[in-house]
Amino acid sequence: MSRENTGAGFYTGFEIAGTSNDQLGWPWMIDGPLARVQVVSKEVLMGFILWGPERGGPQLEGFQYGNDVDLYEYDLFALQIISLEWPRAS
Repeated sequence: MSRENTGAGFYTGFEIAGTSNDQLGWPWMIDGPLARVQVVSKEVLMGFILWGPERGGPQLEGFQYGNDVDLYEYDLFALQIISLEWPRAS
């Protein structure tokens, strides 16, 4: 497992025990939910993408939507999820 804090978000790389990237059989990108996240005293809107093996995964990307919170200042494990909002299928 690996984690990179980009300041505006993060990348978390991981492995699924007992499988290889070839066995996963998922699309190159899975769009995830929007999350309202509490960072100390600030509320931040974040999006998530699960990247498949074709794009350097498996890897979870978390990123901010229009916020100016520098996440370098905070421990990413201390983020508290307030709510999840799943995009509606079009």
